[in-house]
Amino acid sequence: MGLTPIAGMPNYSGAPTYLIPARFWPEFLHKYYLMTTFREIANTDFEETIKGFGDVLHVRKVPDINTFVFNPGMMLPTQTNMAASAVDLTIDHGRGWRFPMDPVLLKQTDLKNVFDKWAYDAARQVDIAVETEMYAALPSLADSTNAGNTAGAKTGDLVLGAAGSGITLQPDDIVPWLITMERCLFQNNIIAGKEDGKVTGQDSKMFAVVPDFVYAYLMQAKLMQAIYTGDPESPLRTNAVGTVGPVTIYRSNNLSYSATTKETAVIFGVKRALSFALQLDIVETKPNPTYYGDIMQGLVVYGYNVMIPTGFGVSYVKAGSVTAPVAEG
Repeated sequence: MGLTPIAGMPNYSGAPTYLIPARFWPEFLHKYYLMTTFREIANTDFEETIKGFGDVLHVRKVPDINTFVFNPGMMLPTQTNMAASAVDLTIDHGRGWRFPMDPVLLKQTDLKNVFDKWAYDAARQVDIAVETEMYAALPSLADSTNAGNTAGAKTGDLVLGAAGSGITLQPDDIVPWLITMERCLFQNNIIAGKEDGKVTGQDSKMFAVVPDFVYAYLMQAKLMQAIYTGDPESPLRTNAVGTVGPVTIYRSNNLSYSATTKETAVIFGVKRALSFALQLDIVETKPNPTYYGDIMQGLVVYGYNVMIPTGFGVSYVKAGSVTAPVAEG
């Protein structure tokens, strides 16, 4: 109902006169979705193989070959055990959706793309659910040298925080904290962005998936003008918000968060360490068995694992109490 007339004057809006009609926008209202980042930080190296058949893929690892000190005339020792162990990528997750395509609704509605819109929403909801599930499970798969308050494969003196005893960060702590992550990987002989002295691009690109307050703090850190650069990829697509040194930073609202301790489990590593495989992705329509029209339904079957634990880590952090910076000049 629009304007309310004074007593004694007729109301032309709505019943009973219907002289002023209600209108509908010819499209749906724009809907915002949680941005997903897991496709940016995980590799799909094994996806094509597992798409063929099977529910687990065994990926063999190169064994460690022993060395020895040589002295002239010595009997040369021979290593006899080169058994190759393996790490598994198991396809053990599935997620689906389903709704009726009511022919009466389609006939009578002015929104003839209604089912396509619903299907698009379903696909986005699947992505969000998959990522939320992954980001809850991944922290426990981090190597012990890339987690906790005694991190660092060589030194054991790097502090990343643990569940229940997370690090409290202030703006000027962010850059040193990010570099601590890179140091963890370096102590595991992983050089972010390089392999054999050559830049290899996405495979060894280092990432950190952070909550919103970390990005906000980055914008306040005193060192940012010198070392912060924009990411060349579109943040609208990837949610990458920039780089600090070798670390590409992604924001996410899907990280595991404790409302009790106010801690967020930040994950970091190199793309080669984390694998994701989508084995089955179907969208189909079929006759509705109990009603007129069709059913539209979708299914994804997938798996993920940290294939190289030394290349993946977790840091538990919480926001400190921040005073607004004083303007300079």
